[in-house]
Amino acid sequence: ADVIIGLEPFEALKCATEFLRPKGTVVTNVYPVMPSDRNYPKIDEIFDSLRKISTKIFILDSTEIAKELGDVATSNIVMMGAAYASGVIPLEEKHLKNAIQERLSKSADLNLKAFDKGKKMVKQK
Repeated sequence: ADVIIGLEPFEALKCATEFLRPKGTVVTNVYPVMPSDRNYPKIDEIFDSLRKISTKIFILDSTEIAKELGDVATSNIVMMGAAYASGVIPLEEKHLKNAIQERLSKSADLNLKAFDKGKKMVKQK
């Protein structure tokens, strides 16, 4: 894969380990989802391992951003905005925003804000 977009850090690591091409990009949420049936690695160890796989890593707390916007379900759209800002999505921004408006029409305004917040987080790094 050219890019791994991880909504959860350990899952991002597992996917990057198996599928990410050399010099690929990782965009991941910092917020862990702890499984009840197994041990979860230390978060610093996950990010250290990701840094050994790729030098292009964008780590952000999309869960917290989504909570600040008032709906944790927008976390995935925050990640899409971050991935777009990292340069790995070869589409024009207007096409992504049109898709958000068409597919998420009832919550389009909120999801467009989430997309923009994700973009902003990557541009600040």
